[in-house]
Amino acid sequence: MDQVHSTTEQHVKGKHLTYDERMIIQIRHKEGCSPNRIAAEIGCAPNTVRNELRRGAIDLYNGHVQRYKAKQGQQAYEQNRSNCCRHYDCLAKNRFIAYVDRHVREDGWSLDVCQGRALQSGEFTREEVTCTKTLYNYVNLGLMETRNGIIRRFIPKGKRIDSYTAEEISNIEVWCNSLSRRILGYRTPDEVFEAEVDRIYRAA
Repeated sequence: MDQVHSTTEQHVKGKHLTYDERMIIQIRHKEGCSPNRIAAEIGCAPNTVRNELRRGAIDLYNGHVQRYKAKQGQQAYEQNRSNCCRHYDCLAKNRFIAYVDRHVREDGWSLDVCQGRALQSGEFTREEVTCTKTLYNYVNLGLMETRNGIIRRFIPKGKRIDSYTAEEISNIEVWCNSLSRRILGYRTPDEVFEAEVDRIYRAA
């Protein structure tokens, strides 16, 4: 029998297999061609063909024979695609998201500090919070808004510090010492200082 030649365009690396390419895999595999030879014909990696042969295999004759079917492979592909979309639990964890949003806006906490402090304080359980990476994804996707401030909000780059009054500098210092830090175990510098002073007095 004459070989069947594909009339489809050459497979583009990185793209998913089409149904026509699955039909070629089915025909060539039935003819006894190796995955390497099939891959060379449709222009993909041999492992792509091997994986496709496994996903699209069906049992025949009470399980004694396995055959690849393009239709089965396509169905498996479509099922996997329907399950691979991102699922966001932003709404399910709205209390924690509101907690993060409040502390970022009002207290200038970073997203990482919000997540760590929520767990350390016992206000939220591990199941009730999202990881820092997910929080940043929410921000990038517009699922939540933040105004994560830094000290530059008070002293812009290029501004001379002696142009500020002693009272203004003191207010900035209070703000900085009241800000939770990851390096301090999500405690504030004030809390760490007071704990250290208490430890010294107890040891005296």
